[in-house]
Amino acid sequence: MKRASPSFKKMKGADSLTRFFSKHGVKQYMATSTPRALIGAKLEPHNDMISLFDGIVTADDVVQGKPAPDIFLKAAERAGVPPNRCIVFEDSPLGIQGGLAAGMQTVAIAFHGSDRSAFKGACQVVTGMRG
Repeated sequence: MKRASPSFKKMKGADSLTRFFSKHGVKQYMATSTPRALIGAKLEPHNDMISLFDGIVTADDVVQGKPAPDIFLKAAERAGVPPNRCIVFEDSPLGIQGGLAAGMQTVAIAFHGSDRSAFKGACQVVTGMRG
């Protein structure tokens, strides 16, 4: 049986933002709903950027997925940073809800054609593009 390989396309600007944060000592964690068993293959083509993250929290690390705040709170705990000092960059409305429920600042990345009103509560909504 052939297993489908997951894919992941970086958003334009993700590389430079990740490098900027890394250069300035800002802790970075990925909080993904993808199970740990699949995340390696999904991110492997982008190891140059992913290696700059301090850690990855997956759906396997928490009881409740997004929009519950669990995954974001777990990332903040691992980073040793209070939730109110964290910024969530999210491309899904459920992720924005989870970040807000965690007491974090949220930046929504709305792709062209997205309903921007779905990101209600985000401190900023920007238009993103896949790279």
